[in-house]
Amino acid sequence: MDRAKPTGSVRVIPSTVDDDADSAQADCMSGDQIPSLIMQIVDELRAHGILITNRAGEWSVNFRGGTEATAYVTDDLQDAFEHGRAMALAGQVAAVELVEHRHKWRRPTSAKARRRRMICAHNRRMRGRALRTQRDGS
Repeated sequence: MDRAKPTGSVRVIPSTVDDDADSAQADCMSGDQIPSLIMQIVDELRAHGILITNRAGEWSVNFRGGTEATAYVTDDLQDAFEHGRAMALAGQVAAVELVEHRHKWRRPTSAKARRRRMICAHNRRMRGRALRTQRDGS
């Protein structure tokens, strides 16, 4: 069996299936292995804001921060890649509706805490007003 010539800084060494099974973790950790085609495509799509995930044998393609309504689910990996590339090219990232973050309900507070909070809010407003008038007056 011939060994391949080194190309640049990456060495390509053909090996048998048994060698791959024994040293799979060592090869991944050494940095000498060329990234797989799947990882290259996933990284390419991730750069465009598209995520591909595998859940229970199904591939899900969605925008980063997208909802379940915008997700595309398929059992074919090639179909998921094609759909992800189409989503990236179409520029549908703007179509993703951002979920408004609602304010968290506050716990009931005592009268003293409510008064303190009201005074602090008043002082913040007064400080902001003073800074604005100072900036506009200068």
